[in-house]
Amino acid sequence: MKNWILAASCTAFAAACFIETLSFPSAGAMYRSPAIYPQVVIAIIVVLCVVLVAGEALKKMQSATPAFPSKASLRLPVLLVAALVAYYVLMPLIGFVIATFTFIAIVFMLFGGRLLPGSGFAAIMTAGQYVLFAVWLDVRVPDPVIAFIKHSLSG
Repeated sequence: MKNWILAASCTAFAAACFIETLSFPSAGAMYRSPAIYPQVVIAIIVVLCVVLVAGEALKKMQSATPAFPSKASLRLPVLLVAALVAYYVLMPLIGFVIATFTFIAIVFMLFGGRLLPGSGFAAIMTAGQYVLFAVWLDVRVPDPVIAFIKHSLSG
């Protein structure tokens, strides 16, 4: 049951993100639209949610006893959705680097990881994502902290 809730929540989040990408500015004929990458990621999320629901449906067809979720089994999906919403809301305010690092570290610990390895993993993943998107793909990411540091050093 918790996988159904997780899939529904992630699909709703993906739909909200897709609607947000419709407001992105259009690019000329020679350039890619800035909405292409987010829409690809959204499509991947929706496909993974469909796979999750299909797997859950197969599991339910194989089991004879109906399973009702307990409060403990709903804890992880609810916390993951809360982390996703917080990440979405806080990214423009605190920037890509801090929001992504915090989100990855929290998700790592929600799945049973420890703080120190989770922080290292989050730092590596955040750096990799920043290099991939901001440097290689030249995607503008929210970076109020980096802009503040650059402005402080230059003046």
